Amino acid sequence: MSDNVPDDAEPAEDSSVPAISSSSLEAPSTDRIGLIDAAGGGFSADMWRGTDLELLRRVLPQLPRRMDSLAQRRLARALLLSAAAPPVSSSPAAPPVVGGDNASPTPPAPPAQWLLETRLIGLAAIGDWNDALALMDLVPADQMTDGLRKLRADGSLISGRTNDACAEAQTALSATGDAYWQKIQIYCNFANNQASAASLGLSVLREQGVQDPLFFWTVDLLNGNRRLSPPNLGRPEPVHLMMLAKAGGPVPDAIIQGGDPTTLAVVSGIAPPPEDKNDKTPAAQKAERAKLAAESRVTVAERAVAAGTLDAERLRRLYRQMNLKDEAPPALAAVTVATVRERVFLFQTALAQNVPAARAEVIARAIDLTRADRGIKGPDLITVGRLYAPLILEIQPSPDLIWFSGAAARALLAAGELEKGREWLALARSMARTSIEAGQVADGLWPIDRLMTEGAPTRIPPQALQAWRETAPQDRRAEYQGLLLNVLTAVGEPITAADWLPAMDNSAPAVTMTVTPPRIVNGLKLAQRDKRVGETVVFALLALGEEGPSSVEPAALQEVIAALMAVGREHDARALAVEALLVEGL
Repeated sequence: MSDNVPDDAEPAEDSSVPAISSSSLEAPSTDRIGLIDAAGGGFSADMWRGTDLELLRRVLPQLPRRMDSLAQRRLARALLLSAAAPPVSSSPAAPPVVGGDNASPTPPAPPAQWLLETRLIGLAAIGDWNDALALMDLVPADQMTDGLRKLRADGSLISGRTNDACAEAQTALSATGDAYWQKIQIYCNFANNQASAASLGLSVLREQGVQDPLFFWTVDLLNGNRRLSPPNLGRPEPVHLMMLAKAGGPVPDAIIQGGDPTTLAVVSGIAPPPEDKNDKTPAAQKAERAKLAAESRVTVAERAVAAGTLDAERLRRLYRQMNLKDEAPPALAAVTVATVRERVFLFQTALAQNVPAARAEVIARAIDLTRADRGIKGPDLITVGRLYAPLILEIQPSPDLIWFSGAAARALLAAGELEKGREWLALARSMARTSIEAGQVADGLWPIDRLMTEGAPTRIPPQALQAWRETAPQDRRAEYQGLLLNVLTAVGEPITAADWLPAMDNSAPAVTMTVTPPRIVNGLKLAQRDKRVGETVVFALLALGEEGPSSVEPAALQEVIAALMAVGREHDARALAVEALLVEGL
């Protein structure tokens, strides 16, 4: 209806208009289901235009399960939440299988159904359960598949909607004896303190010969039997994680090391079990054990924040709760970020400062150490930026804190606080002509400032690149300049051969970078060439992998950024470029 016509207005009679016939409308196809569109930062409905369905069936399920890059995660989320028509297949239909019963292979799921389920699986893999559940809420009841119902139950468990998961399991068990639903039901029995019902369910599983060592081990834990975990536990499912959470820690390292985002988030919230009064272990050993358990929990929480499945406030809470009172405080200048306790010490010290300048001094130390470490021994700047962002936001940009503006801007920009980060950038720029210190800060941040400016590039002032180079560490200038020129070239900046001369003496990087397989690079180039938007983004995400833009080889990063620019995702391209430079310490 037109915006100019009131909803309650009656249409005027017109004898020239033919009579209106009524008929039933088909239910909206699942291929149109989405939470965002192009206007909301997502993709248009024709994002898969030109993409071959069989190619997408191969590559879309390969998206990284963990993305430590904030910019990469946002791009993946936009891809998976956007409503779009599925692509069509250019491959011939598979011939029937010739056999004794002349059976044919099970046909693949229809494109619309397959694409929706794969998108939901992708969201669940990166731990975005809330969005996955919201998307499933839009699926008509008659189009819910068994796979979607299981995914919805998993999401309900992880997001604390236990009653919904239990109701789903009861409904499913009335029609099937699937072991998946039986395990959910057993967990529900434990959650509702129905031990006898849980025991009966376990007997049924064992009679059926179900093989799930991790599940049966968690049942033993819930029954109070603390035995060693079995080998080869595999990747835990949501029901396993909920059983572990109910049983309490400790959680086997084999489960944590996989780095699954959902696992990290759940495990970080599992408190250590209460002290056993019958434990005759000497007090000193108990204290050491508790210390190691607390450090392990913080480390897992740091990884969960990096993976995007844990709110940074929960990490701040763990930092605040760690007891350092029995230890002699080290000198601030001697602290590193190599250990959990040193990182906690810096945060607690910053938190204890009531004077803005004193707090800024500690935060600047933490940010500078993180930039130098580049995520090797401790969390990278994205995680640390998110950790300290609320503390920095309490400090108002002012001329007397110009020395802090570089650290503040970098931390806030890395944390996604773009507007607040730009305020510190603006402070440095405004004072650059009258303050040597402000000029150095502005010169050092020039690449970040330049990359955040969208639109047609202009000529780069030669003095700007040279001034920035002077602010870089002597031992990394050539390497930094090479990385910077790569990303500037990718976004379309007019880089010349002369600009590359200072980087020609660059040696191999100290950290081994991820090598992108040629099939991914070529897939990216082909999709970009033909402006196949969704396909380009899929290959870009595959090229970045789990470690993100700061860990792939510079040439591959350049290809990714250039491809995103070419298909109209300039904001995402620049966000990845900025993040790569910040995490690398520029």
